[in-house]
Amino acid sequence: MKAEDEISGQNDCITALRDSLAKLENESEDKIKQLASDYKALSIKHDSLQQVCQTADSDVIELKNKNFQLTAQLKKIINEDLVNVTDLSDQNVQYLP
Repeated sequence: MKAEDEISGQNDCITALRDSLAKLENESEDKIKQLASDYKALSIKHDSLQQVCQTADSDVIELKNKNFQLTAQLKKIINEDLVNVTDLSDQNVQYLP
């Protein structure tokens, strides 16, 4: 009887171990699937952010170019205005009694 009880206890232990291993295997598979899904979602977000950064970089370059052009135009206008002011000043000096 003692040997049968011992064998029965060992069989129960082996069955419990097999059940635990099967449960761990299923949980591991689920976690791997979830991790793969999360990785794919992060990869998509990363690609999207990378594209946004490239667009932003392109926009920055475009804005710098426009800023350079506008600065050049503003300097030209200022210089023209200075010439006009100087001409007017000279004309006013000529007309003084």
